[in-house]
Amino acid sequence: MDKKFSALIIVSAFAFLVVGLGVGVVYQKQADASQVEKSPKTKAINILSSKIIPSITAFGEVTKIDGKNITLSFGGDNLTVKINDDAQIYFPARDTKDENGKPITAPQKIVKFSDIKIGDDASINVKLLPDGKMEGQLVVVLQKNK
Repeated sequence: MDKKFSALIIVSAFAFLVVGLGVGVVYQKQADASQVEKSPKTKAINILSSKIIPSITAFGEVTKIDGKNITLSFGGDNLTVKINDDAQIYFPARDTKDENGKPITAPQKIVKFSDIKIGDDASINVKLLPDGKMEGQLVVVLQKNK
């Protein structure tokens, strides 16, 4: 009888240990999740992805085009932005000369994604999504004078 009682105590103690560990793990995960929600980075993402901030502007030289991804470089920093399929792409109005050499202002022009070239300067209106990813919504291509 003592052996059965001792075995029952050991099994019960082991069961309480396992349950206690399980409760501790669940509690710690909830505490960690709470800390993530309060982190400055998460707060910034929540604010920047809100409806009150429609976009953020990224500017730089186009150094890489890979599918619908454009990499901009400026001041030693690089940023790759996926451009939405429905993004508007423009060449802005610019001063130029007509065929007679007379100065004129060429009007703003809507262009295709394929008109963007490596070496162009570009300004991209970027929307930060709640998951922290970015999407390009509007691209203004500033062609360099050649």
